[in-house]
Parts: sequence; C-alpha cells; structure tokens
Amino acid sequence: MLKNLSTTGIVLVTIYLATSIGLVAYAQTLSDPKSKFLFLQLPIVLQHALLMELDLNNLLRGVSWPFTYLALVPPMCVILYLIGRFLEFISSKLVHGRK
Repeated sequence: MLKNLSTTGIVLVTIYLATSIGLVAYAQTLSDPKSKFLFLQLPIVLQHALLMELDLNNLLRGVSWPFTYLALVPPMCVILYLIGRFLEFISSKLVHGRK
C-alpha cells in the first residue's frame, strides 16, 4: 500500500504544511494586529479567493482562525497530493512513451 503513495504529492503537501505552520507560528510572535492578520491569512489566501470567486465567502464569516484552517487546509492538502500524483503519472507516461 505504501508503494502506491505519490512521493511528489507528499512533498508538495509537506512543503505547504511546513510553510503554513511557520507562518502561523511567526504570526503569533507579532504584536501588530494588521501584521498578525496578514501572516495568518497567507496560507489560506488562495482557498479564500476561490470562495470569493464562487460567492461562498459567507460560509466562513465570523468563524475563528482555527476553524477556518480546519475547513480550508485539508482540501488543499488533498488537491496538492493529487497534483503530485498527476505529475508523476504524466512523467511516467512521457518516459515510457519514448522507449
């Protein structure tokens, strides 16, 4: 079962999670509320933009940061993993297609 895991997908998810944790941890050290807000929203800005584009922004209005992260980070991790898996699939087809 483990050999079916996508290494590229796991790397993409790990980079995203490490960056997100780093930004959130850094935000906790800031005393300026505007700077803190900026660093807290960076890891989820793309997902939030998608919600705004789909006119679903009201779904997260008034909820806490932890709930927002719980709602937006897991789907992003799944998407990143699937992108990695797709990239591995395409690269294997290109390599085997040339033989």
